[in-house]
Amino acid sequence: GVSAFFLDRGIKVSKLFDHEGKLSRWYCDIGMFHLEDNRLTFEDLLFDVVINKNGSYEVLDIGEAAEAYRLQLITEEQLLYAMETLDSLLALIHNGQFRELQTIIDQAC
Repeated sequence: GVSAFFLDRGIKVSKLFDHEGKLSRWYCDIGMFHLEDNRLTFEDLLFDVVINKNGSYEVLDIGEAAEAYRLQLITEEQLLYAMETLDSLLALIHNGQFRELQTIIDQAC
């Protein structure tokens, strides 16, 4: 697949292909970006969204994020950031604006 990081949105969007090289689905990871010593790192905050070719989608790992917070593996700030970022991503999908992100990746391939 091919991935792009959208730092301003807090997401990594991946275009995934099947064994024939055709689009399988889009996969979005929600996380925080950190820049230290000219090195960019992505801290995965567990929520993921899979968008199928037909436009249907599924939100993954909600329970895993809750459990990570309960076990103090992520902070309240991280959980709230992830939830707000997830909400923004779902709004993009519902409003038909996710296509803009797909176009950026398609042009890079």
